[in-house]
Amino acid sequence: MAVKFQQSSSIIANQNASVSIECSHDDSSLTVMLWYQHRPDTRSMMLIGYTYAINTNYENELEKQFKMERTTLLNGSLTVLSASPSHSAVYFCAANATAIIFDPSSPKTVHQNTSVEINCHHDDNNMEIMLWYKQLQNGQLKLIVYSYIGFSPDFEEDFQENFGIKRPDTQTGTLSIFNKRVRDFQVSVLICTKGTETNSQPVCFRQGTRLIVQEPNIYITEPKVKIFKPSEKEGPRSRTLVCVASGFYPDHVTVTWLINGDKAENGVSTDSVPQRKDKYYTITSRLMIPREKWYNPTNTFKCNVLFFNKFNNTDHFDEIKGIEGKNAISREKYMKTTQAAKLSYTVLILKGLVYGVFVGALVWKLQGTIGKQ
Repeated sequence: MAVKFQQSSSIIANQNASVSIECSHDDSSLTVMLWYQHRPDTRSMMLIGYTYAINTNYENELEKQFKMERTTLLNGSLTVLSASPSHSAVYFCAANATAIIFDPSSPKTVHQNTSVEINCHHDDNNMEIMLWYKQLQNGQLKLIVYSYIGFSPDFEEDFQENFGIKRPDTQTGTLSIFNKRVRDFQVSVLICTKGTETNSQPVCFRQGTRLIVQEPNIYITEPKVKIFKPSEKEGPRSRTLVCVASGFYPDHVTVTWLINGDKAENGVSTDSVPQRKDKYYTITSRLMIPREKWYNPTNTFKCNVLFFNKFNNTDHFDEIKGIEGKNAISREKYMKTTQAAKLSYTVLILKGLVYGVFVGALVWKLQGTIGKQ
């Protein structure tokens, strides 16, 4: 049964403030509580420390910046003692039966449609199960696969094609992403964790807490959203719409595409982190669709940007309709063509009926003439 976590929601704090992030879960067998920091500019997860019963262990003198507390076995908190812009990050609370050390991995840059391998190694030979997660744009961790020594890996539904796992030994593993699926992992963070035969998910993550430390003399500003039409020079099979959300602060946004009101799941590629210029941020998202969808004026494409303004989430969007192309047919033209076809068909039927009556009458007359003879 999956462990249920509760963790503080997104926080925007003033500089030099003390900020606490609460965490709780429901599994008393997981006695170790760990805290991780993920900063977008580092592309990696940093262990802050972990608590076990009354013992507290910090990494690399981080006790000068953070304070971890355990009020009960199932409840704990992480406090940023004096918040600064460098503390703006996503913080993850995790639970485990024991604490182990993972070797850090460096960022990888690869071309699209090429394969990539990500290696993982830890120091506990008792942990037979290795799990891989992908960090999503909103900070959540999505399980890709877990593997057990001597058995076939178990991939989640969204990752069953173009992925592979190698386990040369208990402490080492490699995740391979093949060819076209590399595109789905642009600027992504992949997280490796481990398990035992009796507990396949001992290191349990859930959605992190996004902390943003507001910089002085910069005010919270909502994004402006604009969709740009596809280029007519694009290939024969597809068209790509580009959505740009710009001029916002802080960088807490989530981008979603909708086609005729339904969320688009395929063909979406969004920057994992907004880019900053001067005081404000910009994020770009692309939606690739089949050519015929764009050349249909009845289709509506909407780019929605969810923005956290310190108190709640607000929606900001732009939308655009498909166009009539050379090979497309408008609704009005379609109706006219259909009506003309119906009229032609009706006339053809009437002609057939008249011809049938004429032939019938001629046959009847011939039969009468033969009968008289």
